[in-house]
Amino acid sequence: MSSSSRFALLAALFLSVGSVGSVVRAEDVIVLTTGRELRGKVLEETVDRVHVAIAGGSVWYPLDRVKEIRRDESVAVLDAKNPARTEHALLYSDGRRVGTRVLRYVPRKDGHQWEEHVVFFGEDGMPAFELRTLERSDEAFRPVLFQVQETDRDKVTRLVRGEAIGSRLEVSITAGGETAKTILDMKPDAWFPFGAREAFLRGRGLPPDTKVHVFDFRDRRWRRVSYHDAGERVVEDAGVAVTVRVIERRKDLLREIEWIDPDGRARLADLNGSSMRALATDAGVVAAVAAGEPDRVTGLDSAARTVYRDSAAGFAIRKPDPSWRFEDPRNPAGGALLVVRNRPLGASVDVLRDEAPAEGVTLERAGEALERVLRAHAPDLEVVASGVRDDEFGGYFELEARATTKGERTHTLAHVRLAKGGVYRLLAACPEKRFEFTRPELEEILLSFRLE
Repeated sequence: MSSSSRFALLAALFLSVGSVGSVVRAEDVIVLTTGRELRGKVLEETVDRVHVAIAGGSVWYPLDRVKEIRRDESVAVLDAKNPARTEHALLYSDGRRVGTRVLRYVPRKDGHQWEEHVVFFGEDGMPAFELRTLERSDEAFRPVLFQVQETDRDKVTRLVRGEAIGSRLEVSITAGGETAKTILDMKPDAWFPFGAREAFLRGRGLPPDTKVHVFDFRDRRWRRVSYHDAGERVVEDAGVAVTVRVIERRKDLLREIEWIDPDGRARLADLNGSSMRALATDAGVVAAVAAGEPDRVTGLDSAARTVYRDSAAGFAIRKPDPSWRFEDPRNPAGGALLVVRNRPLGASVDVLRDEAPAEGVTLERAGEALERVLRAHAPDLEVVASGVRDDEFGGYFELEARATTKGERTHTLAHVRLAKGGVYRLLAACPEKRFEFTRPELEEILLSFRLE
């Protein structure tokens, strides 16, 4: 697969996580294919041309003569009901940063418009592929037109445009100086991706769990998609616990989730399952990263990472979602290797290893030793359950207990495993009042532990 195709595939896996608002623009910059720049105000943009107000009047330019449109947001008048928003995000593939994304919402008198700019990186960490998407809908968020422009590192461009005209969707593809056109039927329940998502978020014509046809800009096919609310999550924001709305999108057999802040912004979006993830950040970070700044974002505490592997210590462990972080232990003495922590919930899983266990140690003895250690720290320790559990990896010792630590009742789940490298102890702890809510995720983390 060529580099351009690979980046185009990555881009296609990324679905929109936009928000809403309205704005009056000051000055836009239209860059022509000749390199000339026009400054004015974009009045209208169709599938074929752009209408620009300039000093002394206005002019229409064919889009095949336009290289780029840079919209000026230095002066904006916000609508109090639907404030304009620009969202910035970094894109990750299982903890590895692969790109950046900026999404703008532009309200129109006759509907809504979204503008998305995605940059994907090459192996050298520098920008290698750009994807610019424009989508427009009517007041009810139903399809009007779209435009997708793909540009690789060699400045080779492909432009895909589509316009809904009655019962037809007219699509044209321009590449290598040639244009191919096709006409598709508009489905009775047709949507474009941004409009469908926004209609669901606002409760406007897209009921939960209703399968509708959404046009996939990547391969120009209608796909069956449904949305529904999947509850709430508590996440950390600058040390403060914030409750976010979780929505789930099912596209054919694929499940994707988004976390929506109280102000409507997307904090997180899983794309193509969790293999690609968009995490919200600020404009400065995106600008620096898009310019090729070395990677300073990912690390052991990166919210984007889903798997932690320690080849030296010989283990791997997963976490359920970005509300959990991988952290270095504060005190590595005593064999502490890693902490998987959810600060808003006050929950954590500590991974410890004893490299020199007693001779002839068994799972039962290792479990009894762990109980003695816990009781030494909490004399009121109450064991709820304990014993050896069988699994495909040779079994483990499980201990469940309650105790008072630092004046608070705490519930603990612990797993003990034996390996050539020693005894591994996993201690999952959470305040008693939140335990039943948190237990499924604690168990998921514990059971994900693998010796490698």
